[in-house]
Amino acid sequence: MSGRLARGIPNRAMTLLEAEEILPFPAQNWLTGQFRTPAAAQGRSDLVSQWAGQSAALATREDAADVFAELAAGLPG
Repeated sequence: MSGRLARGIPNRAMTLLEAEEILPFPAQNWLTGQFRTPAAAQGRSDLVSQWAGQSAALATREDAADVFAELAAGLPG
C-alpha cells in the first residue's frame, strides 16, 4: 500500500492493489492514503494497511512453491 516492500495481512485493498502497477514510495502511499484515512475512521479493516512481521528491508520476492520446498527440505525425515 505504501510503495515500499513490506509484509502485510491480505485484505480487500491489498488484493485489488496487487493486480495493478505499484507506484514508488511516497507516491503510492499518498494515493492509497486517499482511501485509507476515511476507511480507518469508519473502522473498515478491509481498506487499511495491516502490516505484519519485522525486517521488511530483508524481504525478497520468491515463488511460494520454492519457499515451501526449501522449508520442507529442512524438516527431519
